[in-house]
Amino acid sequence: MEREKVDYLNRVREAVLYIEDHLQRKLTIDDVASTVGYSKFHFQRLFHHVSKQTIGQYILSRKLTEAARVLWEEQSKVVEIAYEYGFESHETFTRAFKNRFGMSPFAFKRVGKVPNHLLNKRLELDYLTHINDDVISSIEVVNLGELNLRGYKAESGKTKDIHQAWRKLLLKQRNSHEGSKFAKYGLIQYSEIDELELNYSYLAATTMDGIEREENQQELVISPSKYVVFDHKGDADRLPLTYQYIYGTWFSENPYSLVESYDFEFYGESFSEVSSRDSIIRIFIPVND
Repeated sequence: MEREKVDYLNRVREAVLYIEDHLQRKLTIDDVASTVGYSKFHFQRLFHHVSKQTIGQYILSRKLTEAARVLWEEQSKVVEIAYEYGFESHETFTRAFKNRFGMSPFAFKRVGKVPNHLLNKRLELDYLTHINDDVISSIEVVNLGELNLRGYKAESGKTKDIHQAWRKLLLKQRNSHEGSKFAKYGLIQYSEIDELELNYSYLAATTMDGIEREENQQELVISPSKYVVFDHKGDADRLPLTYQYIYGTWFSENPYSLVESYDFEFYGESFSEVSSRDSIIRIFIPVND
């Protein structure tokens, strides 16, 4: 990576560390910019270029994310959380919380669930590097008809279990010369459990005619839908960083309403099972019309 690029990524990372250490106070852009030796006008542009969001958006979303976690885990009073995270008043905090999560802090304390993509994670250097390496491209909106899938479900959302499901599918397809020609899908189904942590199941699958049926498989029909499609370039092990950008930044800045129950990865002719920067995995996120 070019030296200049490493330098500005590290400057943004320094600023993020400062923000994270001072979430429980009223932060200004001047405060943050001065810690890394930039004017606020220069730094605002740099931060937006590197992180794909404004510094104001990042500070507010991180404050609200951490406030939501404290509300959920400690059941503190709303007014105490408002002042703890540097909001000028209880009303200001409530208005910002509702604008971000679609419900008031009081309602959240009762139901304990907000859309997970609105919980903004702390920016890490590997994520900043990832989204600045031109690995996310070809964002488009498409309509797909019904999908009929068959495959192997991972026992949990853990990486080892997902890999095991893929090994079962690939072995089954390799035993069938015709089956190996069919595209593959990684289907993620999200739980409706009321909690902050994201719960999901994973299905490594292909089309019904791409694999012979057996008892330990799962079959699934996905109804016709509209999707926003993202191309992830590179290895599959960096997919979580692309999802972090998609749900943490892109959807918060674009006018689409998510269908929260599932999304899927498409492994077609442009995907390489051998490690390659040119390999492409297409990510389909369903949205409402």
